[in-house]
Amino acid sequence: MDSQTPDMPVDADANADAMEDDEEFEVTREELIEALQQVVTDLSGGLKGEDRDAYMGADDLAQNDWFFAGVSDEDGQYAITMWPAEGEEDMLRIDIGTEEDVHALADSPDQIAALTDDFIEAMSEDYEEYEEYEEEEEDDEDEDLDEDEEEEYDEEDEEDEEVEDDYEEDDETVSQNGNVPPR
Repeated sequence: MDSQTPDMPVDADANADAMEDDEEFEVTREELIEALQQVVTDLSGGLKGEDRDAYMGADDLAQNDWFFAGVSDEDGQYAITMWPAEGEEDMLRIDIGTEEDVHALADSPDQIAALTDDFIEAMSEDYEEYEEYEEEEEDDEDEDLDEDEEEEYDEEDEEDEEVEDDYEEDDETVSQNGNVPPR
């Protein structure tokens, strides 16, 4: 892959600030559709333009903050990939077909919207899997804490039993009126 850093759009200052502050920000479906349309249009134009050879050999010359598009792993095929979230390794990729398919997709807003919905659905599935993983991790941590608490409780019980045993031994040596018998 020709890894390039995506260009930050002019209105990305708020998004960049949110990312620096580790705050979450939302993107609308319409914004994703627009970003996907831009990438597909750029790929289509690149395949028709002066840099055709470069676009036929690269997988990320058409890109923005959300997507990059170019050659697929399959010969003669093209794909669109969503940039991974920070800290994530997995990327969402959808193969879109041949060069003719790229040009047809660039001219079809309805297909772009449907493809965007596919990305949104895949993101939702990944997010649900992530939430399930997080819940399992929390449950494991809770179980570890419970086991630690049980161990502490057992140790405290043993200490309490030792104190009680000492007390019982003292009871035997002290008379009921509180006097210690002579030895």
